[in-house]
Amino acid sequence: MQKKINYSLERLIIETNALHAVFATKSGEILEHRGLNIGTQIVSITALLAGIFNTTKEMAKIIDEHNFNQFFIKGREWKLFYQDISSLFILIVLFKDRTLLGTVKLSSERFARRVKRIFEKENTKGIETRVLSGEGAPEEDLLEELFKE
Repeated sequence: MQKKINYSLERLIIETNALHAVFATKSGEILEHRGLNIGTQIVSITALLAGIFNTTKEMAKIIDEHNFNQFFIKGREWKLFYQDISSLFILIVLFKDRTLLGTVKLSSERFARRVKRIFEKENTKGIETRVLSGEGAPEEDLLEELFKE
């Protein structure tokens, strides 16, 4: 399963011409990442964006808005796009002007569909991965089962 997710991230990088992509838990734990080597900064970026993501989703609930699942931040040089993948996971894409936001959005949606199919296929093999619904074992147990070699 991990190899399939790695492949999907690499494919997203190629499709979008993005510099870096991260598949992470909503608690900020990096599961996989691909792209430009930006060192340990990716850990901080992921943790902070996960916090921002969760905060924004909670604020949206207060105003009874439940469709806030994609976010975009544009800086002077860098752009960040992040998206809800399931109840447990987010995708973060870092890119610059050479990449179009629309391409990132479409490729991110394809990535989300691929990951969901990977989880569904593993479910049909009898592996306990009730990840899409967030039900069942605690998140740590699910992640350990999903990404063990």
